[in-house]
Amino acid sequence: MSEQGTVRPRNEDAWVARGDILAVADGMGGYAGGDVAARLALAALTDGSAPSPAGEAEVRSAFERAHRRIREASASHPEWSEMGTTLTAVWIRRGRAFIGHVGDSRAYLVRGERIEQITQDHSVTAELVRNGTLTEEEARTHPHRHVLTRALGGDGPVEVDVMSLALRPGDRLVLCTDGLTGSLESDEIGRVVRASATPRAAAEALVQRACEHRSTDNVTVVIAFIEENDLDQEDPPGVDPT
Repeated sequence: MSEQGTVRPRNEDAWVARGDILAVADGMGGYAGGDVAARLALAALTDGSAPSPAGEAEVRSAFERAHRRIREASASHPEWSEMGTTLTAVWIRRGRAFIGHVGDSRAYLVRGERIEQITQDHSVTAELVRNGTLTEEEARTHPHRHVLTRALGGDGPVEVDVMSLALRPGDRLVLCTDGLTGSLESDEIGRVVRASATPRAAAEALVQRACEHRSTDNVTVVIAFIEENDLDQEDPPGVDPT
């Protein structure tokens, strides 16, 4: 579910939940073409020329391809010269989640009574929190809280965080943009997801909570509930299961 909110003039978020891929992208606010960058990033992951990653190397290649497409579009459209986007994507293969991440959108794992943030924010305030200069509460209202240290579409090569984790039946994956995490604490996100009967109900409830908290940004949430048959998917043709 994606909600523009009451402050932004347009929704610069984009999302996909198709087959074995989940992804969210948040176009860089304040730059012309932020919504274009978000859509280009997702298209690079899902169009016919994009092989489905079956390992961490392929995930990195997919993100690099998205980065190149945004740079190419920027070069041919001067009005988009500074556009960029976050991108957080998960592919489910052979009982594992293969995750790629750039920016301050997030991926969470809800397992049992716990919620764990899988990704690490690439932002000025997140780095200040990690080095002890700011508390997480202070970071929520810091004037530089939206300033990214990494994004797709910037100059030079892109540095991608890539990881994988083993999944279990009952796990719940949550991908979201910072319109959600700037409004709700992780523990509240976990409670809402655990209390929801379906992924759609969880997404709707989270977006509603963010709006009630008067989120000042676009809010996008993609959720998957992992079942037993999700862990038995066969590999795509040509993929070596070793």
